[in-house]
Amino acid sequence: MKSGFMIHTLLLVFLVSLQSYAQDHIQKPLKQYSLGNLRAIAVSPDEKYLATGGSGGAYLWDFNTGKILFYLTHEDVWTMDFSPDGALLLTGNVNGIITLYDTRTGTVKKKYSSPEVVFSVDFSPDGKSFLSCGWYIFGSSMFLIWNLETGENYEFYESYPSEARFTPSGTKILTAEYGKSELYDVETQTILQTFKRYHEGGNYYNINSVDISSDEKYAVIGIKGAAILYDAQTGEEIQIFDHDTPTFGSVIVREVCFSPDGKYLLTVSSNDLLTKWDISTGQIEFTKPHYSNDLCCTAFLPSSMRIIAGKSNGDIDVLDERKGDVIRTFKGHNEGIAASSLSLDQKLLLTGHFTSYAKLWDLNTGLVLTEFNDDNYESGYVALSPDGQYVLLCSCSEPKSAYMLDARTKEKLFTFPLSHYRGTVGFSKDGNYLLTGCSLRDYLGNLIHTFEGECAFFTPDSAKILTFDDDDEAILWDIESKKPIHTMDIPSRFSYPPPVFSRDSKLLFFCTGMMDDSHDSQLWDLTKGTKIRDISAGYTESAAFSAGARYLVIEDGIWSNKHKISFLDINSMRAKSSFCAHKGPASSIYFLNDRRILSTGEDGTIRFWDVPSFLSTVTDYQYYR
Repeated sequence: MKSGFMIHTLLLVFLVSLQSYAQDHIQKPLKQYSLGNLRAIAVSPDEKYLATGGSGGAYLWDFNTGKILFYLTHEDVWTMDFSPDGALLLTGNVNGIITLYDTRTGTVKKKYSSPEVVFSVDFSPDGKSFLSCGWYIFGSSMFLIWNLETGENYEFYESYPSEARFTPSGTKILTAEYGKSELYDVETQTILQTFKRYHEGGNYYNINSVDISSDEKYAVIGIKGAAILYDAQTGEEIQIFDHDTPTFGSVIVREVCFSPDGKYLLTVSSNDLLTKWDISTGQIEFTKPHYSNDLCCTAFLPSSMRIIAGKSNGDIDVLDERKGDVIRTFKGHNEGIAASSLSLDQKLLLTGHFTSYAKLWDLNTGLVLTEFNDDNYESGYVALSPDGQYVLLCSCSEPKSAYMLDARTKEKLFTFPLSHYRGTVGFSKDGNYLLTGCSLRDYLGNLIHTFEGECAFFTPDSAKILTFDDDDEAILWDIESKKPIHTMDIPSRFSYPPPVFSRDSKLLFFCTGMMDDSHDSQLWDLTKGTKIRDISAGYTESAAFSAGARYLVIEDGIWSNKHKISFLDINSMRAKSSFCAHKGPASSIYFLNDRRILSTGEDGTIRFWDVPSFLSTVTDYQYYR
């Protein structure tokens, strides 16, 4: 099973980022929940093992019990494939490293160094060689055949594919390239057949995925709006599986796959639909929503004819091949985490994901207690009540709304209108109030007061509210009197990511945010309403004050491609310590009462860290919220 077609520019960003990551200090997390973004999956031919890979590393599972057998690597894995006997596993990453594992022990047998970003690997049917595909950093691609034992390789033809695979006989290779799919003879390295599809204007469609039937009679390509079936011997177009219909809309077919008996076809489209087709009739057998194959695989299992599919929220489903019913689900991988909220006792964590899902985690067990996926929820702002009983989520759709839900049953208790696209929500730490936009309410949903501004945040002492408006003015309000305390000249861009308060509500730190590379972060004295200093710390997506506000802990480094967590002395603003924490920005950082640090990442992982030694003397962690 192979990775899908990768967007060129995305690969370049990840290559530079992860090479820099590897050169910096990597601190091993004390504990990790969620296995990161799901990028690749593979099942051994005997269906004994499941391998999964992503930003949180690679894992080998027992496919029958659902238990993780081995944590293989911390590297960001983008592709994987089992040997024909299931005894070996190949993984490839964007650092150009291809690793061979023994599936019985989980140990590394051999590593192969490739000069390109590896996003496709494939064993030959005899298990003696393998293919790799990838991009050079400057744009050209390479297609290599490797000797498994010696590690010797040679460039196959002058081809620039995004995907390459052996045919079942091992005598041919099928590739997906920009605008065409080609079938090669391995021995002579000659092109046997070329499969293309042209627009009305004469230009050809881009090929997103390819497959060939087990008897090698038919080939299929996935393009914009359709999957096209060809006679592999003559190149003649046989059947069009049209996806530009009322069922699908105008979509891109990202993945295509034949069933082992060659009678059916699976397609995954850009609107997250998994569809099974009868090849002889061209009719749809079933269509299932919430599947996305941008970075991982969907395929028939070789012996049982069941279907395995990577879901858009990071779960991996095993489906009955007749009706598409879910037989079982492997959980652990997650889409990137954009925001989070911690309960007062620090036992529960609410995470908002880029797939418009939200999840409630038990931090003692790492289990997901509740998954909120009934609506398209906005990932940027989520809130968990101090007692962990309620959540606040915002809708992506119009009209913009905020929902208050029961954290366990998902029952919608109240729906509140939001007047601005920046739909901030929050609970006060004392458990008395909630915010929807700039509207202050009680837990029964009654409106108490609406403050001026477009978005608002509680201070940790639950006595004040900080509001922002589009005129780059921030106001600190007293909740009891509803009167302003300070009016401050703070750009509204500092409202996302949300502002960070010290425990005593005296200091305020503003992160630069994702798209703001031309401005510094800012540190403010909230008691006086004055700016203390600008901080040239580079890009920051999240931060937290240590107990006593002696140190500022920040996510640092997208412009330097390092994605570090750094500890800054609050007086000098110099880093005393730093380490690479995630394969991408850290979306949230928390100091925990037990002297650990909790961070969530846009790589989809939730990680716990030990604090540096210079923080071990701090005694007031138990007061930090």
